[in-house]
Amino acid sequence: MEEKEKLLKKSKEIFSLVSCMYCYYSGPYKIETVCILLCNAWELMLKAYIIGKKGKEGIVYKNKQNKGRTIGLNECISKVFTNKHDILRKHLESVIRYRNSVVHYTVDSFDLSLYSKIEYCIVNFKAKMCELHNVNMSDMIVNQANEEILKNDVDLYKYSKKSLCREINNVLKSLGIEFKIDSQSFELFDRVYGIKENKEYCLISNVNNRPSYRYSSRVLNFIVGLIQKNPNNIKEVLKNKIKK
Repeated sequence: MEEKEKLLKKSKEIFSLVSCMYCYYSGPYKIETVCILLCNAWELMLKAYIIGKKGKEGIVYKNKQNKGRTIGLNECISKVFTNKHDILRKHLESVIRYRNSVVHYTVDSFDLSLYSKIEYCIVNFKAKMCELHNVNMSDMIVNQANEEILKNDVDLYKYSKKSLCREINNVLKSLGIEFKIDSQSFELFDRVYGIKENKEYCLISNVNNRPSYRYSSRVLNFIVGLIQKNPNNIKEVLKNKIKK
């Protein structure tokens, strides 16, 4: 088996453990273990991609001091996701920092915002495996795991439309993007991408015979990613899609 295929095989096996751990395990060190395994799965997957593009020399240090050693996950990320402001890259880097902390020392506090970043990296692993390697993960435990996330995570749909827009604007500000989303522009995203119809993004319940909408961190990451790609005229792009 070629080196690239070996890395992909191991990456998929490790990621199946990530899915099981994230969805079904509720004991101690859950998040620590998920982060360690998730970083491992991403590193092997990205190394396989780099080998496919540049050969094995693409993942090996060239200086004498590190001769024979392969690069780490941070270096893989910078080679594949060259935009340092890319939201997936930034979330992966946050997970790596936490992974490094728990591996090398004990961590007494936990930033709750890391939950959505971990989930974003889990969901996008499947997407990038398809995009970078043309590998369909639907036959693995990933789909089942995602369903369990939706069923069991009571905190998943934690945003009202107002609080969701506020949090999106906070993230955009942290990325240095001046665009601000409001209720009207959110409805444009909904019309184009069917946000309220997507159970991964929206939970609909009836309150006094009227629909009530709650939104997940997944839609937050999705909308931020779209705005990040085209911050200057995203509203015009959405309106043009509606016209078509």
